[in-house]
Amino acid sequence: MIGIIAQPRDGNASYIAASYVKWIESSGGRVIPILYNSSESEHMYLLNRIDGVLFPGGSSEIRPGSPMWIVGRRVWTYANAVNAAGGYFPLYGTCLGFELLSILSATSADVLEPGFGHRSL
Repeated sequence: MIGIIAQPRDGNASYIAASYVKWIESSGGRVIPILYNSSESEHMYLLNRIDGVLFPGGSSEIRPGSPMWIVGRRVWTYANAVNAAGGYFPLYGTCLGFELLSILSATSADVLEPGFGHRSL
């Protein structure tokens, strides 16, 4: 079971591109949406029941403190704890997702060139 982080859309809606779901399912995986606006306890509940997380590409804001950054940081922190304890919890980032993983691993948005991609840092 693979979690995919849902991106914010108009209002309080969440979005996951069907292509990500089909990609995971075509390799035999099952997709679990990780809603950006869920509580920390709901995120932890899901993370304890899945095998990895896909950080999708898109056009969401990833500045520190943004909804995508908050859920991404929770996932990043969880994965690091599992992996440091000898477990295995992979993360995969496509485009914007890779940029978010870069920011989280560097602990600074300064790792990316200002104005690069779909965000304004």
